[in-house]
Amino acid sequence: MRLCLIKLGGSAVTVKDRFETLKAEEIREFAKMVKRLPKDVRVVVVHGAGSFGHFQAKQHSIVKGTSLPNYDLLSGFSDCRRSVTLLNHTIVSAFVAEGVPAVAMSPFGVWRTDNREVIATGIQQLREVIEIGLVAVLHGDVVLDETLGFTVLSGDVLMKSIANALQPQTIAFLTDVDGLLTFPPQHPQTSLITTVFIDPHTGVPHIPAISTTIAQHDVTGGIVAKLQVASAIAATRLQQTEQSDDEIVICIAKINSDAALQACL
Repeated sequence: MRLCLIKLGGSAVTVKDRFETLKAEEIREFAKMVKRLPKDVRVVVVHGAGSFGHFQAKQHSIVKGTSLPNYDLLSGFSDCRRSVTLLNHTIVSAFVAEGVPAVAMSPFGVWRTDNREVIATGIQQLREVIEIGLVAVLHGDVVLDETLGFTVLSGDVLMKSIANALQPQTIAFLTDVDGLLTFPPQHPQTSLITTVFIDPHTGVPHIPAISTTIAQHDVTGGIVAKLQVASAIAATRLQQTEQSDDEIVICIAKINSDAALQACL
């Protein structure tokens, strides 16, 4: 059995600058791609929120939390959850429509943080879901926080926790562009960075200088955060596998591309 951990970027499945706007065809094609994977490949999907949840989180400063929540903050918290779970339901429904046995596993109520550091996870439940052959679909969420009252738990933080605990053989970060670019995709001089070398001791990636843009309402850091998480995962696994022959493949690719499929095989 091989385990493939997939991060669906919010920009891959939603139009990030249009409130609660889906990329429905991309979601359907992604479900078909997962359906094509060999039966011995177990899959965990973590998707970002994109235009579902980010607007509410930004408006109400959910990521900052508060020890004295008021009605407006609680309403914003609730609306943020409504939005991200709506996207999650849509993605799970696309899987089910293609015959993929997917189940939603929302972090809220199971995962907890303290000053934004994860202190409780749903890893054991996730492990059991994987073992019986279900495709688990998690998402960036708002969660309770011991110090802040509540905060945002990003999909990238989920990826890091799940990767370190379950040690998948393959990790794929799927985006709306071809991969890690030196400039935003519309820039005439942009080029694809095909390989990134990671310092196994510090987790610092050695790459050319890159220029990126982040949506104003994005509260989870954009592509830079994804690269940092991918690098941290790689560094941890390099340290874990020093005494073994285990290998790990980490890929950043465009959703539904040949590169994405090959990374997940």
